[in-house]
Amino acid sequence: MTIRHALAASYRHAGLQAIMISLLFIAGCASTTRKPSLPVVLVDQASNGAEVKLAPNQEMIIQLIVNIRDDISWVMVGTIEETILQPLGQRLFQARDSQDRPLTRPLEEIKFRAVGNGEVIIDLAYVPQGGTLAQSSNRFFLRVIVDEFATSR
Repeated sequence: MTIRHALAASYRHAGLQAIMISLLFIAGCASTTRKPSLPVVLVDQASNGAEVKLAPNQEMIIQLIVNIRDDISWVMVGTIEETILQPLGQRLFQARDSQDRPLTRPLEEIKFRAVGNGEVIIDLAYVPQGGTLAQSSNRFFLRVIVDEFATSR
């Protein structure tokens, strides 16, 4: 075999590899079609003591009324199993108009993402800043079931 034949064979081999890689890349892109995103579940005071079903990767926001003048907020009592439901954060929210006047009562929003199958109880207490559970003036309980086969929300 001459050098010329060896080079030609190596170019053919490199060309076949490039085609194969391109086909694999295209097949990979085609197989990663986006699944429709799940709706965010909103929960408020009316759901106290209720049960919520979520699918994995679905988000839930708990919106609870707060009194910002008295510096009281909602805090989680204990912990939850984060392999089932992961806390994503907490914020104070109040809708305002274009002249910065309040449109709604202040709300504390607590956000979670369902992770894996299972069940947790969220226990929140309405406690003054720096206060103790004994000083709680209200409690909120929510049973959350994460089920990959959940169809009704």
